[in-house]
Amino acid sequence: MVSGNGFTWMEFVGLTVHLAGFVIGLGAVTVIDLHGLLGRKSPYWTEATTRTHKVTKPLIWLGMTLAILGAWMFHDGHGWTFSVAVQAVIALVLILNGVFLSF
Repeated sequence: MVSGNGFTWMEFVGLTVHLAGFVIGLGAVTVIDLHGLLGRKSPYWTEATTRTHKVTKPLIWLGMTLAILGAWMFHDGHGWTFSVAVQAVIALVLILNGVFLSF
């Protein structure tokens, strides 16, 4: 089903899921980064950072998963373009970084 301007519902849902993944993931990263910044010289904030990380780590992975799923839904059927390849490489680098930091 295509709306009047050629933008399908699948693309709309994919873009929405993609952006929701960024909001969730980047929000969690921002929270843990701010806690880490405050925890550099304060034992209280170091403890708070450790406790906060238990919540933010799954949110970061959820955001990454939603961003990839949304991008797949948005670009499905269009084939590989230069911008899709660049996004895939960036996602791969982020996943490798996350795996390194998680384990």
